[in-house]
Amino acid sequence: MQREDVGDLFGPFLARIRPARILEIGTSSGGFTMILHDLCEELELHIPIWTLEIVDQPWFTRLRDVGIRTISENLFSPDYLSLARPELVVPFIQSPGISVVLCDGGSKKDEFRLLKPFLKPGDYIAAHDYAPNKEIYEKQFKDKIWNWMEIQDSDIDMTDLEDLPEFNEVAWKMARNLR
Repeated sequence: MQREDVGDLFGPFLARIRPARILEIGTSSGGFTMILHDLCEELELHIPIWTLEIVDQPWFTRLRDVGIRTISENLFSPDYLSLARPELVVPFIQSPGISVVLCDGGSKKDEFRLLKPFLKPGDYIAAHDYAPNKEIYEKQFKDKIWNWMEIQDSDIDMTDLEDLPEFNEVAWKMARNLR
C-alpha cells in the first residue's frame, strides 16, 4: 500500500546511502517489502531486510523465499510505552553500517518515538502515512498524494534529526540521525 512512484524516491536514496540493513515495521501484504528487495537487488546491495508484523500471513512465504526475514511477533508493549522485545531488533539496528528503519505498522508515531533512540549517527528513520499537519493534508495530500494521515509533524521529535522533505511527496517522513 504505497504510491506507485515510491520506488522513484527510494531507489536513488538507497543507491546514495548504500545501507547495511533495512528494518520495516508493518509488513501488510509485503508489496513494499518486495519493492525494497527488488531495488536492493538492482543496486547489487545484498543486505538483510527484516520485516515485522504481529501475525504471520501465508503470503510471507514469498518474502522468505527471496531471503527477507519475516518476524511475526509484537515488538511493542500493548500501551506503546516501551519495546516489549528490544532484543528482536536493537542489535540489528545497532550493527555497524547504516540502518534504515521504516515505521509503517499500527502506531507509526509510537514506533518512530520508540525506535529513534536506538539509531546510530548516520542511520535513517521514516514513517508512512505522513502529512505535515491536518490542514496541509486536507489541502495538498487528500485525493492528490495519499488518502491516509497517521503521523504528522507534531507527533515527531526532530531533535538530532535532519529532515529529507522530498519523501513527503510519497507520504513518508524521512530523517537522518545526526547524533
